[in-house]
Amino acid sequence: MTFEIQGVARVASPEERGTPPEHLLFNLRKALDMLFEEGLDTAIRHHALLAEATRHAVSRWADSMTLTHCPSCVLPAWVQHLFPHA
Repeated sequence: MTFEIQGVARVASPEERGTPPEHLLFNLRKALDMLFEEGLDTAIRHHALLAEATRHAVSRWADSMTLTHCPSCVLPAWVQHLFPHA
């Protein structure tokens, strides 16, 4: 871990590093186990399908003006960029 103090970079001492986030390592191991169990090709196809479904849904919302009739809705910048008429 590196800190920058007034433009000078230095390496953190062991006392400053704190407890390692072990729970993140356990979660990473579980996520990798699930990924390898499903198979990398299947996981990539699955994510591509979900991404396309999400893009299609947002496009339909934009086309039907659903998003513009919601005064409390604030569209993320990526939606405004992809669907400028929304």
